[in-house]
Amino acid sequence: MSRATAIAFRCTAIAAVSFVAVGMLSLPASASIVDDGEWYISGYEIPELHDQGIDGSGVTIAVFDDAINTEVPALQDASVEVMPDSLCADSDGNLQPVDTDDLDLASHGTNNVLKISGTGKGYSGQDGITGVAPGATVLFYGLGMPIEDPCFAPGDGAVTYVDAVVPPAIVDAVDRGARILSFSNSLGGSPQLDEALTYAIRNQVIVLAATPNDSTVLGSEALNLFNGVMGVGSFDRDGVAGLDSNGDPNRSTYIDVVAPGQDVALQGADGKWNRQRIGSGTSYATPITAGNLALAMQKFPDVTGNQILQLLLHNTDVDAPHEIYFDSTFLHGYGSVDTINLLAGDPSLYPDTNPLLEEDGIPSPAELTVAASPSPSASPTTTPPASGATSESGSSALAGWVWPLIIVAVAFFIVVGIFVTLVIVRRNRRK
Repeated sequence: MSRATAIAFRCTAIAAVSFVAVGMLSLPASASIVDDGEWYISGYEIPELHDQGIDGSGVTIAVFDDAINTEVPALQDASVEVMPDSLCADSDGNLQPVDTDDLDLASHGTNNVLKISGTGKGYSGQDGITGVAPGATVLFYGLGMPIEDPCFAPGDGAVTYVDAVVPPAIVDAVDRGARILSFSNSLGGSPQLDEALTYAIRNQVIVLAATPNDSTVLGSEALNLFNGVMGVGSFDRDGVAGLDSNGDPNRSTYIDVVAPGQDVALQGADGKWNRQRIGSGTSYATPITAGNLALAMQKFPDVTGNQILQLLLHNTDVDAPHEIYFDSTFLHGYGSVDTINLLAGDPSLYPDTNPLLEEDGIPSPAELTVAASPSPSASPTTTPPASGATSESGSSALAGWVWPLIIVAVAFFIVVGIFVTLVIVRRNRRK
């Protein structure tokens, strides 16, 4: 059975990157928006799972976005912990609100968390958004500003970059027990980001990153390029992938799995939180995937993160279980997330190895599978080693005559690095 046919059959039978979410339809608050836009909730029997107690309880997910409004009814009683300090400051060095009713700023993050944590409670006369895993605990890390805006360092207001402020938050989330990290923003690369992602993957934390909605647009996709990170694409109720700006199916080598993300219910429209709309984007498919993984982690508490990944990739689509395969057309990666098959499988049958690691990927599998290391420093240090200090490899300090050459070389690469970073950061967008 083909993917599109299978998904359409399941949803019908059971129910009888650029960064801006695309294809939005705004309508007055009504139950029909939720009915129409939560086709995957009914199609994958999510309410029945919740009634059985499978709701993600005991699992922690970290979501990274701009801001959030926890006062929308479907989040008021949800298990969401908002980190109080914004990752970015304004030009004066002042921290920005993370939990805010600013619809323009908080819409994206709020709807991403609703896809995980929504309780179904709505405004008066309205059904609210239901999350896939409302029992899970969400740690929310907010930039406190739109991803497209300049990011300044807290305190002194010095210019900084998103890919420099996010890594300490990644480390913090892992240290707080997050088993899944969900990113629906694109980031430029940095050594600090590489170090933080390595720390997460070594600790078997699953890292999800939305893939571009429009693969024809050039952008910086450091998360998707990182070995071991799962790139998420989206499909609609008929199993059809989202379209790029040319009207063609959105193909991407970044896609590892696809999940519901097209024509889904969203909260907030026309400047008002109590209005709803239908929208589309890989941004929403990513937290929906995170919610599915949380359900599996709750049901199978004694297996590793690697085995949960194995479970997912062996049970994509409707015809499962199966051997892991990859879609050579670059539309669906390893297949579509299927909640029913995911929870019907047995992860203990699979090896404790990360199936996403590629031998020729960067970093290498060897670098990502060594014993979990202590937390990397939350901020880079500028303190030089003491005289005669040895490096980690045991080499002695360099002779004094070498240092002038090193200083000149470092200065050159700093200048080049600043230029490259500026180019990368200008490409940060929302998916």
